[in-house]
Amino acid sequence: NNGTVIKDDFVSYLSNADFFSTGPFAKLANGTPLDFQYETTDALKAEIEKYKDRSHFDLGTFVHEAILEPEKWDTVVCEPKANRASHEGLDSLIDFWEREAMAARSASIDGMKTDAKKEYINTLIYASGKRAIDFKDALIVQRLNERWRAYQNGLWAGILDAAHKEVSIYCNDYMGLPMRVRPDGLLFAEQIGVNAIVSVKTTAEKSVNGYARQCRQFGYDIKEAAYQKIVSQVTGLDFSTTIMIVLSTSEPFHIGVFILNDNEMESASQSFSTAVDHAKHCIAMDSYPGWEIKAEVGDMG
Repeated sequence: NNGTVIKDDFVSYLSNADFFSTGPFAKLANGTPLDFQYETTDALKAEIEKYKDRSHFDLGTFVHEAILEPEKWDTVVCEPKANRASHEGLDSLIDFWEREAMAARSASIDGMKTDAKKEYINTLIYASGKRAIDFKDALIVQRLNERWRAYQNGLWAGILDAAHKEVSIYCNDYMGLPMRVRPDGLLFAEQIGVNAIVSVKTTAEKSVNGYARQCRQFGYDIKEAAYQKIVSQVTGLDFSTTIMIVLSTSEPFHIGVFILNDNEMESASQSFSTAVDHAKHCIAMDSYPGWEIKAEVGDMG
């Protein structure tokens, strides 16, 4: 047994530090050993993560989640513009969030202080299970939801619904290192004729060529090739096809489905294998050079 396939939550998957994820190897393939070391063992990365502002609405992240969990399309709302410094504005928001939370008012809000009204609004928001977003984002979410449901007469939405989601795959030994992957979805030959990995992406790019450049820049192709290899090794099945579903969050909000097979992935697979070998050497030597490895004879600095 060279691994396990389990259904677990995303937090448990991310917190499993005994296995490498594929992202650092893609960064090594396109960058330097220092990129790999920073992603895998540098405590500063985790410390900086604590200070990142995650309070704002991330359109790309939301769309990715909603594609995989369609019920989430209905969890964002556009609340009315209201002055939170005035009783009139707060009363308007209370009326709105009581409707969203389907909550009956248990007591009069007359005479309630502004701070108490704000706290009541926060309680209603939590009870509703929804999140307020601005009008522009709401329009984009609505358009992408409509476009996705209608895309090729709902064919791909139906196929994605049939995929096995929230599955984590842990490989005890891939080329000498423990690896983990969590595909957006898995489809089996009994369902569509081939064993396939489903990968959902969002992009701000407006063209296919722009997205192709983004794939190369962030090593999407290398990570997808790694997923094919690791899933195949653990399951004992041939997962040599990837279905990449891409939604653009920029006007006019394109959608594309790309089928990646052995021919497209051969070069990316080789890059991943080379990166794994390179990482093993760096780990053994405890040496992680940065830009200096790109230097050529005669370079200064």
